[in-house]
Amino acid sequence: MDDTSCSAQFDTVIIGGGQAGLSVGYHLARQGRRFVILDAGERIGDAWRTRWDSLRLFTPARYDGLPGWPFPAPAWSFPAKDQVAEYLEAYAARFELPVRTGVRVDRLFREGDRYVMTAGKHRYEANSGPRSPWRCPGSTGRGCRGGTPARNPSAPEAGGIGSRSR
Repeated sequence: MDDTSCSAQFDTVIIGGGQAGLSVGYHLARQGRRFVILDAGERIGDAWRTRWDSLRLFTPARYDGLPGWPFPAPAWSFPAKDQVAEYLEAYAARFELPVRTGVRVDRLFREGDRYVMTAGKHRYEANSGPRSPWRCPGSTGRGCRGGTPARNPSAPEAGGIGSRSR
């Protein structure tokens, strides 16, 4: 790599800083794990901020909180998109979650005994040895292109057990 690139190693790399990514981060932080959350937005919650103005959650606020912190709105209200965005940003700050914003993952691949994510000239690595199973949960939302989902390496390949395509 050249002088402008960098590499970082973690137990877990979470792709996406929305509700799922922050929830996973909360639990990893409680376990004392080395992890990072990568989010393409310039700010946490930007995926919500850029939606149409009339967007509201379809569940009451009493059910919209993430682990460790209830949603700060009247229990039977339906939060608007900007309230959700602000909550997500405040949640990450409250629990000091290591979110790196403005990072769009270009590629995820296996390299030897590690899984590697690249984002421009940046490289993030997640452990995958027998004592540290790899973890790279994709918590991506709107606007993300599909790729190869994570799977159990001992699971049958597509077209295997129960397949009618044989």
